[in-house]
Formats: sequence, C-alpha cells, structure tokens
Amino acid sequence: MRFITVHSPAPALLIVALLVTGAGTPAGAGGTKVGDPAGRPILAVDGMPLPMSGYSPIFWEKAWVEKHLPHFATNGLGYYFAGAPDMKDLPWFWIGDTVMPEPAFKAPDSSRFAAFDEGARMTLAAAPDARLIIRFGLNESDLWRKAHPDELVLTETGERLNVPSLASDAYWRNAATGACAFVGWYEKQEYRDRIVAYADFWRGEGTHESTCMGWLTDRSPVMLAAWRDYLKTTYGDDAKLQAAWGDPQATIAGAVPPADRLRGPVRDVAALPFWQAGKDNAPLRDWLLCLRDLFHRRVRQVAGALRAGCNGRVPILHDMFKQPMQGWNIGDFFDPKQPMQPFGLDLMGGCGSSGVADLLATPGVDGLITPHDYQARGMGGIFEPEGAADSCVLRGKLFLCEMDTRTYAGNYTGNDYGMARDLAEFEAITWRNMATGLSRGWWPYWMDLCADWYSDPAMQPVIARQAKVLNEATSWPHHDEPGIAIVIDDAAMQDTDGAGRYPFLAVSEQLRLGIARCGVPYRTYLLEDLALTNLPAHKVWYFPNLFRCDGRRLELVKRVQRDGNVVVWGPGSGISDGSKIGTASAAMLTGFAFDLVPGNYERRGLFLGGHALTAGMAGQPFGDGLGYGPQLFPTNGTSLAAAWAQQGKNRSALAVKEQDGWTSVFAAALPLPAAFWRNAARQAKAHVWCDSDDVLLASREIAALHSIVPGAKIIRLPRPARVVDLATGEAVAASAEDIRFEMTAPGTRVFRLYPVAGK
Repeated sequence: MRFITVHSPAPALLIVALLVTGAGTPAGAGGTKVGDPAGRPILAVDGMPLPMSGYSPIFWEKAWVEKHLPHFATNGLGYYFAGAPDMKDLPWFWIGDTVMPEPAFKAPDSSRFAAFDEGARMTLAAAPDARLIIRFGLNESDLWRKAHPDELVLTETGERLNVPSLASDAYWRNAATGACAFVGWYEKQEYRDRIVAYADFWRGEGTHESTCMGWLTDRSPVMLAAWRDYLKTTYGDDAKLQAAWGDPQATIAGAVPPADRLRGPVRDVAALPFWQAGKDNAPLRDWLLCLRDLFHRRVRQVAGALRAGCNGRVPILHDMFKQPMQGWNIGDFFDPKQPMQPFGLDLMGGCGSSGVADLLATPGVDGLITPHDYQARGMGGIFEPEGAADSCVLRGKLFLCEMDTRTYAGNYTGNDYGMARDLAEFEAITWRNMATGLSRGWWPYWMDLCADWYSDPAMQPVIARQAKVLNEATSWPHHDEPGIAIVIDDAAMQDTDGAGRYPFLAVSEQLRLGIARCGVPYRTYLLEDLALTNLPAHKVWYFPNLFRCDGRRLELVKRVQRDGNVVVWGPGSGISDGSKIGTASAAMLTGFAFDLVPGNYERRGLFLGGHALTAGMAGQPFGDGLGYGPQLFPTNGTSLAAAWAQQGKNRSALAVKEQDGWTSVFAAALPLPAAFWRNAARQAKAHVWCDSDDVLLASREIAALHSIVPGAKIIRLPRPARVVDLATGEAVAASAEDIRFEMTAPGTRVFRLYPVAGK
C-alpha cells in the first residue's frame, strides 16, 4: 500500500488524502459514483473521494505507454485512461452483424500491443495504485459497411458516405450491443475493481461525420423511412403537412429530406435571410426536429446499453453535447484542404444535438468528457471546453476536460495547435488550464495524443505540483461568484436558414475576444438551466441566440430580469414568434421598439459617449463584416453606438433601456469588446476583479490571472481572504482585499482564497 502525503492549509484534508490515494483496497460493492458533496462533482470510490488528477497516455501504442507512464506514475495521480489498441475497439467485439463476448484481436505488428488490454495491464504495472477509466468509440468495421450500403448516409447528390445513418437501427443496435459487450468483458477481468468509469467517445465525438463534411441531409433508404414516420406522427395527413409547409404538392409518402439551400449558387445563398420562421423554413425545421429525435433515441440507446454492461457499478462518461461550440467551423479549421465555407452549417443542430438538457438526466449519462476548443488555446488564449461543462456542474454531473497541450517537447506532424513553445509558456498555459477548471468546478487531465508532449524533465516539477493541487482540490468546496452568464438556446437553428457563421461569432468569438478578457468571471449555460433552483445569481446575462420568443422562453428569461441585472441581447433576439419574423416578438422579449430592415448586411458600430456602459470607449468601432439579416435596429431607449448601416442611415447599433428592476441592452452588432462587458458588470453592481484585458479566472475559492503582458497586476477580491499561491504553496497574505504582484510574461498566477473569520 502506498500513501501520498498532501500538504494543505486545511488539516482535515491530509486525512482524506491519505485515505483516497492509498488505493490499496479495491472498489467493493459500493462501486464508483459521481458526487458533489461540496458543489464540485467528483468520483467517489466506495464513498471515498478519488484524487481528481489524471493522465491519458497514447495507450494504443505499447512503445508509447512504456515511454510515457514513467513521467506521471510517481505523481500520485488519481486515475489513468486505458483502452483498446488503435481506438478501434468495438469492431473487435462486433464483426459483421455478430457481436461476441470476447475480443477477436491480433496485434497488427510486434511494436503494438500483444494483448487486447495490455494498455490497462501496463498502466497497473507501472502505477499499482492506479484507477482506470476505460475509453472507447462506437466504430463499425469495414466489413459491416460493405454488407449494409443502404444503412449509410446518402447525400442529396447521390454520394454514399462511409458513415452509418442516424436512422440505421441495424448500426445503432449493433453499436449498443457491442458497447455493452466491450464493457462486460472489462467487468470480468481481475482488475475490474480498479476501473472507476467508462468513457464513450461516440461517433465524431458527439457530432455526425457527414455533417462535419458539410452535408446536412441524408437520403438513405433508412432515413427516408424515418423521415416519413416523423412527418406521419407530426402531421397525420397530407392536408396538414401542406398547410404547415405552404406546399400544396407535399405528401408524406413522397417526402424526401429537404435540399440544403446553403449549397446553392453563391448569389442566391447570400440573399437568403438568416432568420426564418413559419412556412419559410418549415421543411428545414422539421428536418432538424427529426434529427433531434433520432439523436436523443441513440444517446439513450447507447447509454442504457453501457450502464447494463457494468450493471451500473461505475459512471459512464460521454464525449458529446458540445453546445458552447454553436456554429463550430470544424471542417475549415482542421482540414487545410477544405476551403472556408462562407455559409457553413450550424454543426450541432445539424447533427441532431439540440435539446440536450433532457439527455443530461438520462441513466447512463453520468458526465461528459471533451477536449477544449482548439482555436485559442495557446498563450494569451483561453481554456474553454467544447462540452457543456458549467451545465454539468449545476446538475451534479462530472466533467473532465482533455488537456492535450502541445509542447516544444513533441515530435510533430502538423498538429501543433496552440503549442507551448518553451517551458515558460508550458507553465503559463497549464496553470491557466488548471485555474479554469478549479474556478468552475470541473477537472482537466493531461493527455498525450500523438507525440511525447511532456518528456522534458524540466516539466516534471510543474506537473507534480499541479497534480498535488488537483488532488487537494478533490475536497475543496466550490461556489460561483456572481458575474457574467452566457445563455445558449441550442434549438436556435430551427429559426434560421441553418448557417453557422453567426452563432460561432456570437458565442465562441464573443467569448474569446471580449467576455473572457473583461476581468469578471463568466459561465456558459443552456437555456433550460434557467429553471434550476441552484442557478447562480449572476449579474450580467447575455443571450446570443434567443431568436424565438414564446411562452416557455419568456418564463425562463423572467428569472433573470430582476435584481438590477443587466441583460444583453444579441442581434435577432426575439425576431421569431415561431410563425413569422417581425418586431412584435422582439419587443415583447427585450422591451425595445424596433425597425426591421430586410436583407443581410454586415454589422458594425461606433461607440458614443455619455453613458456608463460606454465609459472610456467613445469613438471606438466594434462589430464584424459578416452579413446576416433581416436587421433589427432599436428605435427607443438610449443609443450607445451609431450603426455603420446599409446606405449610411442613422441607426442605433447598441441601445440601453431601463426596465422594472433590470436593464435591457440590445446589440445590433457583435462582438462587443472587453471594456463594454466590464462596464456592464459595474452597471449591474457585479464585482470587477481586474481592470486589465487579461484572462481572469475566479470563484469564491480561486483567483487567477493569465497574461502575455508583463508588469504590475491587481486582482481585487470581493471580500477579504487569506491567500495562498497554488503554484508555490506559499502564503501570500493572512487577510487581503486585493492581490498585487509583478507579472513575468508569459505567465499565470493562481491563488487559493480562504475565508477570514468575521469578514
């Protein structure tokens, strides 16, 4: 039995650390559960917290496991990832249409694994106290695809893709059964009690490969049948379908999934209104709802099978629900050979991944595990998970974030996204990542994906200290401090033409370029989170894509229209009532009167002076060159910015209007800069932690600053606190109202905050 001594200012934590890191007693009848005894969801083995530091080696390559594990095995990690070779695990149980209880695996060559689970066994040999998370994907074999061509996606141009259809009962039945067999096999191994979770990396990490390729619709025989079943269930007869679609020729029996209008001639697509409602987008809306129903069915099907495979003994985690990545330009970013699509699809809705709040309550969905956004992860950027991390924390679900930090130590083949170029950048980036997870109640873990990223011996003390901090944090409480909330309606695509550039601009770009740099902590939620009783009392609420105004949404929004809050509406907020595009529904949602200008046009504005929300910004331009419409311009309230609008007409690009107990702000152009969000926080009487445009991470227990700008920095605390530097373990102050330090850039400073008695 090996014990890891953890030093902490809290004496009781030492006892907990000795108990949970000894790990000499295997998980018994109690198994592993997800719990959040202090507001920070963790894994608990037989009721005892598991240290929440983890590492995922290149477990499908024997030589790499031998090389990587020694870097981490002495750091007292709580868990390691392991799995089957090549990440092609399910085909070893599922050959053709036959699912077997034992893997039919043979090593492809002598340099790879000789046994199916050798990665797990090697990990336990190197770190005998290790706990394992077994990861896998839902992969079919080429043999299955060749035997079932009609179960594969068929594009509207007649191209058959090597992608099983969401409507393929044959594929999803075998995938679920194969997943159950995979888990069941591991449950029979002698190290079963070392396994604390299974991680399902789905297909395309919760997306659908055909949509990532740019194809919205699927006309395979199985999808045609599913589509017509959906229409029959929804409308019942042809007359009702024709009335809903405004198409007297439409029939249920002859209906095919709608053609993707974004694939038309450029001039036609450029003229297509982004916001659409009623008959104008009825076929597309129905298609998206059909995909949503299928996606929900498949998630429940696979999650149920996985839970059955381990008899509910341990949690099941999934790589999916990437709602913060609305409009994700995944194909353009990762494939240099794929040209940037000016009218690319809104990926998540196009995959059926909408309305996912309901799925977070599904048995067998115990948490999420995703990478972090690749597009700004390097120095000076942010550590933003692809998945719905903050929604998981609210619901007591575990969230793990893959920290596959590329570094100068790796041997690259063109995938050095956001690489740390030297040791200083490595420390700054990884401490920023640690602080992000710790301040938001979820957990990062190290990962080697395709290169030896952590091989420099100089990195090891940094990693050892970070692992120690994560292990201590397993028992820390977590409380959000009121700040800025970004609220995503993941059904918003149903009121658009399906294009993804606006949602990407309004969510991901606005976050990276403004909100994350305003000195106020932020969280990202699903719209349905507004109904939760433990929703933090944030002071600024940003709705980037709440396009439809209906009774359900109005009731949810009322929860935040109070207490002096500032509510910021993105362009198009309330523009649809579900039946028509217009100003009445937008006025009902936001409190403004509007002009509606037909057509798509770029959005830019110039800040005006004279108001606290634009203090220090008068004369500064903002916005983006993306064209979308129809265009809503507020006509009452106080104008905060002049629009550089079509034909140079005098319109308002930003306006504020005081409501009964709250402040409404409508933005006709995005993104808004960090200074605006800082001013909005002050207007709402939220605490502003930092005045510089650095990346601020904070909660009641954590304060951190990440910067590429050297010099004097100040973090102001919302209340006096005892302060400890987490990177060094040194006490900073017994009672402080602010933290002042000199930043050596690039750098990250991370501090633990302890309450001061009586203050």
